[in-house]
This record gives sequence, C-alpha cells and structure tokens, in this order.
Amino acid sequence: LKMELQEPFQIDGVKLLKGKTVIATGFLKFQATVLLFHDRDTKLEQWIEYMTVQSVLKKKISDKSGFGLQLFCKDFRKIVFIIGNEERCTTVLEHIEMLALPDRIDAVDAFHAQPILNETVNGWDIYSADEEFLRMGVPNENWKRTDLNAKYELCPTYARKLFVPRDVPDDVLERSARFRSKGRLPILSYRSNETKCCICRCSQPYSGVQGKRSDDDELLLRAIGACNPLSRHHDEDDGMELIIIDTRPKVNALANKAGGKGFENIEGYEHCRLEFHGIQNIHVMRDSLNSLLDVCLSDASSSKYIKGVNDSGWLKHIQTVLITTRNIVNYFRNGHNILVHCSDGWDRTAQTCSLSGLILDPYYRTIRGYIVLIEKEWLSFGHKFMDRHGFIKGSLKETSPIFLQFLECTWNLMVQYPTAFEFNEHFLITIHDCLHSCKFGTFLGNCDRQRDEAQVRTKTRSVWTFIYTRLSEFLNPFHDPGNAPTFTIPDISAHRYKLWANMYCRWDMDCLPRQDVDRAREYLQNHVSEEEAILRAAKEKLAKIKEDKDGSDVKIPERELKRFEFELRKEAQSFLESW
Repeated sequence: LKMELQEPFQIDGVKLLKGKTVIATGFLKFQATVLLFHDRDTKLEQWIEYMTVQSVLKKKISDKSGFGLQLFCKDFRKIVFIIGNEERCTTVLEHIEMLALPDRIDAVDAFHAQPILNETVNGWDIYSADEEFLRMGVPNENWKRTDLNAKYELCPTYARKLFVPRDVPDDVLERSARFRSKGRLPILSYRSNETKCCICRCSQPYSGVQGKRSDDDELLLRAIGACNPLSRHHDEDDGMELIIIDTRPKVNALANKAGGKGFENIEGYEHCRLEFHGIQNIHVMRDSLNSLLDVCLSDASSSKYIKGVNDSGWLKHIQTVLITTRNIVNYFRNGHNILVHCSDGWDRTAQTCSLSGLILDPYYRTIRGYIVLIEKEWLSFGHKFMDRHGFIKGSLKETSPIFLQFLECTWNLMVQYPTAFEFNEHFLITIHDCLHSCKFGTFLGNCDRQRDEAQVRTKTRSVWTFIYTRLSEFLNPFHDPGNAPTFTIPDISAHRYKLWANMYCRWDMDCLPRQDVDRAREYLQNHVSEEEAILRAAKEKLAKIKEDKDGSDVKIPERELKRFEFELRKEAQSFLESW
C-alpha cells in the first residue's frame, strides 16, 4: 500500500475504540494538515492535526480484530483505531510519524497557506523591548540599553536589545558573558517604578570544582546591587544585599561543578547572598508529567487514581515553582535586588522570573500584558521552545513541559485570585494548543536568532494575531481590577493544589459539563449573585451585633462573636471558591 500524500488518501473499515468498546466505524483520510476519522452513520468525527501527535504505537488488539494504532496527542488526547491488517497498520503508522515530525523548521504548518483571518491586530507588533522597559522606567540614571548583542555576538540565545547597569563598560560585559554558561550574562528582567528594585536573570557561572572567580562578573553584580536605592556604595558594610536565587536543588548545582560550571564563589561577591531552591531539572519534570498522564488517561479506580496523581509528583513540582517564586517576590518587596539563575537560565529561570512579574505587576494580568510577559521572559530571553516541545526530528531527551508548568502556575494564581485577571482559563489552554499546533511562527525556534534566520515575521502568522480575532472568548467576566489586590501572592498550602482537569482530562466525556458554556455561565452568575446577597446579609448582621454589644447592656460572649466571624469567613470563602 503506497500513499501519495499530495492527494487525500482514505482507508475504510477503521474502528474507533473507547476503552475496550468500539464506538464508531468509518474511514481515515490523510489530508494536507490533518488526519480525519469520520463515521458516516453516527457523523462522529475526530480531527487530528499531524503536528499535535506526540507518539504512535502499533499494538495487537486481538486475534479477531487484528492490529491497531494508539495515538497520544500533545493536547492530551489518547485515540485508538483498529486498522486490521498489520501491513496496512504499519504503513499508516509510518506516514503519521513522518507527517508529525518534520526534519526542518520551515516544513511545519506555520509556513504553509493559512486561512484568512479578520485581523484587527498585528501580533508581531504587540511586544517592543524599548516600550516595555520604558514602561518600567528604563533607561535611567542606573540602567541603559546595550546594543552589544545587535548581531547576536555577545550571547546567541538572548535578544538583540539588552538592559544592563549604566556604569558597566562594554568590555566588562563581554568578559562576564564568557564566564557564564552559553554567554548568558546577568541582564535586567523586571524593575519596579515605585521601589526602583529589580530582578535580573542569567545562567550559572564557570566556577567549577576549584571555585573559579571572574573580576568582571563580580563587578557586574556589584553594579546590579548598587542600582538599588536602598543600597549604599559597594565598599561599605551596610546596605541591602543582592540576593542570588539559584533555583536548582543544591545537590544538582554541586554536580554541575564537575563539568566546570556550578554556582557563584560567594567570597568574591560583596554584599551578596546565595540561596538554593528545589525546582527539579527537565528530565524529572518530563517523567513526572508522563506518570500523571498515565493515570489521567487510564481507567484506574478512584483509589489508584488518587495515589497515581500523588505518586507522579506533578502537583508537588507546581507547588515548588510557586514557593521559589514567592521567595523571590518577598525579597523584592522587602527592598532587595535579585539575580535569578538555574543551569543555562532558560527553563527554571524563565518560570520564576515571569511568575514574579505576574504576581508583582497588574499589567501582566491583562491579556496584552500576559502576551508581553511571554514575549519578554520566554521568547526574547531564549526559552528552547523547539527542543522542549519536539517540533522537528531530534532528541526526545530535550523535551520537557516547562512552559506548561508556567501556564499551570498561572491557572493556580487565577483560582486563588479570581477577580485579578482579565483573561480566563480558556485563554491559557488556547495558548497551549496553538503552541503545539505549529500553525504560528511565534514559538518556532529556540531563540530570536533562529526565528530571524527562519524569517518567521514575514513568512508566518503570529499566534497573537489569531488570539485577538477571538478576544471576547478569553475575557474573564469576574475581572474587577479596581478591587483586586496589587500583589497576587500565592498561598503555598498543599491543599491549594489540585489537578488541572480542564487541561489534562478535557477529552473525558464524563468530565465535560452537561450544559453549554453560556448556560453554565448564566448559572454561575446567578449563583454568585445569591452568594453576594448572603454575604451582605451576614455583614449587616455582624455589624448590628457589634453595635448592640457596644451600645447596650446586652452581654454577648466573646466566644459567640468569634464563632460568628468564623462562619462569616466560611461564607466568604465559599463565595470566592464558587467563582
């Protein structure tokens, strides 16, 4: 059986399984960018974009049914087709694998013809480094823009425009870059217009087992510390320390010393404090997600399901990322400048720096601001989207759900602060799915240099262009910026973290709502109105009781007041959780 992919190719007599039950019988058709399954009788369809297929496994279903294919997709679908004949099954498998994993970047769907959109915004124009840092008050007397990386010669994986301390000469920046892994020298990530404190980011130093030092790197860090208005001159003993946050477990950082890297020899860095945190590496995170999905996509009993989710460690990893971020935010709010790094500064560093900005700055909780945050912290500072998501042929050992964890941490903040975000959960899920569809040039490549070489701005469409054509779908109806807190500090209690079912279990029909979205929203809004009325009545009752206590001889035991206040807090919590 030879398939010519230039023309749609159809295979009849294919059965679709759910569990062990055949739920539809129809045909599979290979089309330009999707694999279509269609049952003529029930009209049931499955549209599978080739680029979303993560793995395909051939398996023998039974002696009677023959062979089938199990597809696992990057949008967390597990689909099983019974093909029958083994030779035909093998041929289908080979073609799916070929179409799902191109061998070069310009072969992905983003470079093919796309449907015409009613474009209202050019997504490529949303982020400007100059405009975003100007919003943060940069350049100023302490910070400047350097064009040393205009041709990607200082650091190939950073953006062209970088912001560094004003008083540091170019030759010092160049030598500091040579002392940092992949040339990723310390640069400005975020600055507060109110406190003037800043968060910077970089990669690990080339310290090695001998604890090597670099005068230029030490000078650059002293300059970063001196940009803090609460710091005094660097040769004095007092002043606010520069906090160096190494997001890795210390044992991992020590292991990197054997390879000539590691962490800062703190003796050489004046007025600096080094701290280690417990965010695991990309391999641990990949294995954890795989374990989680094995449970989510199985027919496990309730007890095995709960144990499996817990044993995967996934929720613990999410909690650890937010604990590390909260520590960064606390230091920042207490007046410290902070330098964040992991190994190469493009995974755990991207997570914690972007989440810190999200917690500290309400602008990043708007749709446009969140886009800017992703463009700045993930794209311009070189998160390896190509390698981490396996867009083209290469080593699967480099894949890891680092960006997914960022989205999930954002969702956890939204659950805890339901009125603080302009966007809804659907916005986050859409970004995730658009990333894996490879229909947009935004996330292609591992850095800006590779995207420039591939000419994605002229040859592909930005995902943000698509987002803005459907903007109303992503608005949070409960967004109330006037009453939302300035800082969305996460509660890190273990009970706060639960499975993101709408991401991982959305294809399970038993988990889907029994009514359409509009009806569900109407019901929720009515429920919120009822809870608001209960809350107002409770507040009025409490105020009257306190007034009676203060203005009459009525004696109300303090214990009763405490009990009533406790009940009021329970009602308020119920109200918030219903959002």
